[in-house]
Amino acid sequence: MKKKFIYITFLNEDIRPGYKIKIHSQCKGVSQLGLKSYLFIVKEYGMALYEIGEDEVKIKEYRMNRPRKKQDRNISDEFYLFRFFIQKVKEAIQEINPDVVYIRRIVPITPMLISFIKWIRNQDVKVIYEYPTFPWREEMKRNKQYLFYILDVLFYKSLIDKLDAIAYIGNYEGKKDKYVKINNGVDVSGFKLHQKRNIDDIGLIAVAHVGFYHGYDRVIEGLKLYYDTKPMRKVIFHIVGPIDKRLGLEKMVNERGLNDVVIFYGYREMEDIDKIFEVSDIGIDCLGLFRRDINSASSLKSREYLARGIPYLTCGETDFDAHNLDFIFYEEAVEKSVDIGRLVKGYDNMKSTEEDIRTFAINNLSWTEQMKTVLKSIERGK
Repeated sequence: MKKKFIYITFLNEDIRPGYKIKIHSQCKGVSQLGLKSYLFIVKEYGMALYEIGEDEVKIKEYRMNRPRKKQDRNISDEFYLFRFFIQKVKEAIQEINPDVVYIRRIVPITPMLISFIKWIRNQDVKVIYEYPTFPWREEMKRNKQYLFYILDVLFYKSLIDKLDAIAYIGNYEGKKDKYVKINNGVDVSGFKLHQKRNIDDIGLIAVAHVGFYHGYDRVIEGLKLYYDTKPMRKVIFHIVGPIDKRLGLEKMVNERGLNDVVIFYGYREMEDIDKIFEVSDIGIDCLGLFRRDINSASSLKSREYLARGIPYLTCGETDFDAHNLDFIFYEEAVEKSVDIGRLVKGYDNMKSTEEDIRTFAINNLSWTEQMKTVLKSIERGK
């Protein structure tokens, strides 16, 4: 009989399509390892339980009894939603009877969360907890999540003591017991292969919930300097996704007279994003991770670019062997504008094809291998 695995996340997949792709791909990767894979996830109307193999089947829906009081995140709605979430996920666990429960980080850590994990362990089930960004403390302080930060600091050790393994993406310098490093992966079957455009213009594309650490201001400043040289080649920057208004990117574009070459799309569904990729040639990865004291990039978007078969620009180190790859371009991890002219030259000199880039992603960045690493760690009794 197949072992059973259930992935649990308090993230709303209806408003975070990038994370939705990652989570569903992780579950698919587990199913490819021979386990029966399930996903319990939040939706706009409540929650859903999926069974995930080569195909996905939504096997149950859990609708909330009352709507949210406010659209913005607030303590009253979150408390009610989390209680409902815990109640329904317990029902799902009792129905499925899994061997492994995998929980994506839930913010904040509370006694209710710790009690829930203790309840799972009492069912004689292994529990893995994922930190998608590690270390986590500085990020919470920068985002001014002070109450959540205090709760996480207070209850962190109690949480860790209840777990069989902690999967993390990033850097961890402490005692390695229980901690298992993974990198972001990708399921290439979820993305269309890019078709090379036979025109001189170059399209840059960035897809994200844009924050200060994405560093897109560096690209905008670089475009201003590039166009000051009166270049022959036109370079257009497509920015897809909601933007933190505090960054002032729209104002920056207006002040530099770049409205014709920097396009803000806001939130878009995958069908629209595919169309924007059709007029793009180079992906833009996070160019400001150093602002969060992170030196190694493992972004979801870098994987998507490779899965689609397009090169991308990053800064700092990659979390995979990228030596001699002509489809990854680099900028220094410092507060400095992007050298657009050099980027154009690198693109023109690239020999790799779209198929070459996609094949690299298949061979080196599969979620199956990443999830195998975590599951093996609990087999060893780490």
